Amino acid sequence: MSVVLINNYSFGEIIVNDKKYNQDIYIDTNGKINSWWRKKSHFIEMDDLENFTEQNPEILIIGTGAYGMAKISADIKNFCQNRKIKLIVEPTNRAIKEYNRFKNKKIMAYFHITC
Repeated sequence: MSVVLINNYSFGEIIVNDKKYNQDIYIDTNGKINSWWRKKSHFIEMDDLENFTEQNPEILIIGTGAYGMAKISADIKNFCQNRKIKLIVEPTNRAIKEYNRFKNKKIMAYFHITC
């Protein structure tokens, strides 16, 4: 597990390990940072969570945007509940605080960085 620190976030920009990203990203359980694209901009479905089921994290964090506009499907909630995966869904600024707070955990995080 590699150590990842989200240094800063503002609308449309996220800085992770001192590198700036201007698109939505996800961080896998190995600390790899990837671009993230969803079928529908403000609705997140299981199919949108790339590599999630294969990596089987202990914690899943979803940042729903600066204003919390993105919503998640019931399938994601049910999947996490059935697999006993802690699910945290918050506006992106709060989701980042949660992400930075968990160390030594197998964690995946998806961050919508605009609305």
